[in-house]
Amino acid sequence: MRIQEGSVVLSFEDGARVEKYDESRYFRDRFSKAAGGSKGVDAVCMARGSCWLIEIKEVRRNLWEDHDLKVEDAIRRAAVQIRDTLGGLIAARLCAQGGEQRFAAGAVSTAAWRVVLHLEQRDTRQSRLRPTAISLASVQSKLRKAEYVGAIDPRAFAVDTGDQRDLPWRATVPGELVAGE
Repeated sequence: MRIQEGSVVLSFEDGARVEKYDESRYFRDRFSKAAGGSKGVDAVCMARGSCWLIEIKEVRRNLWEDHDLKVEDAIRRAAVQIRDTLGGLIAARLCAQGGEQRFAAGAVSTAAWRVVLHLEQRDTRQSRLRPTAISLASVQSKLRKAEYVGAIDPRAFAVDTGDQRDLPWRATVPGELVAGE
């Protein structure tokens, strides 16, 4: 299965159960209006015994010069989306219909929840020593300390198309070379 968020395409391994959560019917029609407006992550994936909560953020300009997007703000927003998504999945397990209800029940009952922030940086090349404007290690450290996230997944991590680890999906940005190719 494949899903696309912005210019990032996630291609999931065989056997993975995936939902583009923030576009699901239950979230869009019912839960997004809860508590004054709930937010959702981009994708929820059940694979390898875990429920993966995936938020994708794209940065298009040099953050050191523009300061349009503060990393801490992006992490805070992602933390709220993760919290709201878990609440939405729990509610959907009881209140959604058909396949969405079965998906939510499976997601809630997995052995572990994993949090992944996919931070795709384009047009941000600094130099050979500093190839990106934002350090993924720094983002990952802040993500793990963010409110809600550490309680849900103390091993939360940040990735991009050049650093994808052993995940149940591959991320690509069509038309652009991925580091290492």
